[in-house]
Amino acid sequence: MDPLQIALQFYREGRLEDAEAACERLRTSARDRQGALALLAELRLGTGRTEAAIADLTELARLAPRDAANLRRLGGALLAIGRREAATDVLLRAVDAEPANVRGHNNLGQAQLQLRHLPQALARFTRALELDAGYAIARFNLALTLEALNRHADALAQYDTLVAMQPAHQGAWARRGVLQWRLGRFADALISLDTALALRADDTISLTLRAATLVALERGPEALAAADEALAHDPDATEALQYRAAALTQLQRLDEAVSCLKRALQLAPDSIEVWCNLAVVHQRLGDSQDAQRCYTQALRLAPANLTARAGLLAASVPAVPATAEESVAGRAAFMAALSAFERWLEERPLREAEVWHLAQQPFFYLSYQEESNKCVLQRYRARAAGALAACSIAGPPRASHSPPRRRFRLGIVSAHVCEHSVFRALTRGWLERLDRSAIETTVFHLGVTRDAATALARRCAERFEGEPRSVPDWARTIRDAQLDALIYPEIGMHRGTLALASLRLAPRQFAAWGHPETSGLPTIDAFVSAAAFEPADADAHYSERLIRLPHLGVYLEPSLPEPATLDLDALGIGYEAPWFVCPGTPYKYDPVHDAVWVEIARRVPDSTLVFFEYERRALSERLRRRLEGRFAAAGLDASRQLRWIPWQPRAAFCELLRHATGYLDTIGFSGFNTLMVAVEAGLPCVTAEGRFLRGRLGSGILRHLGRDELVAVDAAAYVEIAVRLGTEPHYRAEVAARLQASAPRAYADLSAVRALERTLIE
Repeated sequence: MDPLQIALQFYREGRLEDAEAACERLRTSARDRQGALALLAELRLGTGRTEAAIADLTELARLAPRDAANLRRLGGALLAIGRREAATDVLLRAVDAEPANVRGHNNLGQAQLQLRHLPQALARFTRALELDAGYAIARFNLALTLEALNRHADALAQYDTLVAMQPAHQGAWARRGVLQWRLGRFADALISLDTALALRADDTISLTLRAATLVALERGPEALAAADEALAHDPDATEALQYRAAALTQLQRLDEAVSCLKRALQLAPDSIEVWCNLAVVHQRLGDSQDAQRCYTQALRLAPANLTARAGLLAASVPAVPATAEESVAGRAAFMAALSAFERWLEERPLREAEVWHLAQQPFFYLSYQEESNKCVLQRYRARAAGALAACSIAGPPRASHSPPRRRFRLGIVSAHVCEHSVFRALTRGWLERLDRSAIETTVFHLGVTRDAATALARRCAERFEGEPRSVPDWARTIRDAQLDALIYPEIGMHRGTLALASLRLAPRQFAAWGHPETSGLPTIDAFVSAAAFEPADADAHYSERLIRLPHLGVYLEPSLPEPATLDLDALGIGYEAPWFVCPGTPYKYDPVHDAVWVEIARRVPDSTLVFFEYERRALSERLRRRLEGRFAAAGLDASRQLRWIPWQPRAAFCELLRHATGYLDTIGFSGFNTLMVAVEAGLPCVTAEGRFLRGRLGSGILRHLGRDELVAVDAAAYVEIAVRLGTEPHYRAEVAARLQASAPRAYADLSAVRALERTLIE
């Protein structure tokens, strides 16, 4: 038998050592040398001896420089050990030797892709598919290259073609899900990832990304289950731990989220992302100092990280300060940090992704201090809007080339087109009562909640956009709608909405008081408020032109639900002694006003002040500890006069209002929806007239109804009104009767809607 055939026979029988020895003896054979080298390379590649195989293949390439198959094998081996440039040179020779070989073009493209020579790789994969349109690996690689070139739509089209050709191509489904997730197309991403996981259930990356997608869709329980499944396959998957923490955060299991992120830091102590995520959870817990420590550590690791720098700035302002001094110190720290941040920004250019992040910083808790924030917000947001204007999405809204339209095109951009205070107070009335013969309305719902209010909005609007997408995609969608005007009901409450408002997406752009604070944005032309809410000097506190719509500036219908069954004893509230509803969220209670609650309790010694446990329990606990300390210092028994009950569903809350002695509005940042319900229930409300819109919502309602006797001009007057309601039952009954009689004046006010129409159209 021929010696080379003997070596091949050994190879087929699995006698690899004998086959290798036979090949070594043939290396000097003029007749069998090339075949022996090829078989040696095969043996050594199969046993993990890549360097030795490369030597064999290199020798063979010298003997047969036009052997394209051997050159492809050599190029593949070089790629396997990371010698990309050498692999590229060899694979170029292979393509030159056999220009019509589809594998040659694909392999060369892979080497160029690894070298980030993207245009060259794109050309190679394209040529491979010209030679064989059904060559799946080339199409997959083409899609990867298009992704790397940020040609996302083209990449997605290639994945679509590939899964249509090969429905069981797990990698294509998985990468398709990754790309859809990056584009913010979360519902589509979930379908792709579920398909990938049906093909390979233990794919930890797809499981982790599925958890990330469910977090983006705010489906916390499912996200937690997906993250746990990923961790069951790989307990040390840092990204899975992060998304598990994100799911726990959505479920308000914040202490568990902290533990999860600390576990991630044990695995990846230098992860900037984990440190920043831990800071966010500490902020939600109200631990501003711990949040600042985490951001500071992130900056030690990466001084140029914008996320950490902007986060450190926001964390300067505590959510629920322990003292008035801490509140003042937090504002001072914020101002100092803002100046440092501005200097840092001057020294470096920003990437587009960083600019989007810059534009999404709300500085939410600044608004809960009774100070003018116009200059502060202008300083930051003008810079952010200017940087965003240079991004690729920027540019003026597209001019319409259609025939003249009869109706005015209005867009409403909100993250709260659902059962939410913003929708109840503002958006619903606009959608139901704007003149549809004159105004055509498009709603852009950035949130993920869908309920009866969302369905109502969909029915009322001519067009409704609500599929989840990335903020840049939202910007393109809104700009391409060719609107005459945009209204943002709540700038500052949602990061994506804030970024969109920083762009010029319509010729005229308005903010409204869903978040009762100036936007500070040069891209917002006017702020829609109400005559009842604004003091004479209000214009000075807005960066926008201030529009005062008549009366309360909104159209509302009565909304008190039917009486519900409520067991006050189970809530620890007595039926006989006076008790006051204190309905604000914890961050609405500025410590500078704590003495008011203490004095009311002291002057009405048998009274109870009923507070509500917020969904973020840690913030309620901080407020509880602070108030208990103030009560103890005054010699009062907080356990007897302060009651904390669970947050109540709307019907149960309204039933509480029917039985309470009075409603104590928060000072400095008033309630609106809750106070309106109290008015409808005939419950006397005590409110203070603040300096700014956000502190005058309650007083505006009551003065509009002619109930000025319930509006305090200072803290002492607030206490006196509350004490009289708590100690004089006949007076309280008279006030309740007058309030209920005047309540209808607050409802069905079309004058505000007609004024808004004139503002828009004229």
